[in-house]
Amino acid sequence: TALGGAGTILLASEPYLFRESHVVEVRGLTGARVALIDGEMTSWYGSRAIEGLGYLLRYRRRLESLRADRFRPERTG
Repeated sequence: TALGGAGTILLASEPYLFRESHVVEVRGLTGARVALIDGEMTSWYGSRAIEGLGYLLRYRRRLESLRADRFRPERTG
């Protein structure tokens, strides 16, 4: 990809409200996987900071799971 090999680019809903049109644009410019995420969980200070780290960890695990499923050999017979 054009951004140093970034596999996934996350666009948050805050502090700027990214939308699906931005996903399409960034994907076209970079060729990377692009996803919208909850900006409150990832950019708010204080009470959301710890919860936001958990949110990002769960998101990463979901991505890894999807990637593993994609490359898992199909079962036969």
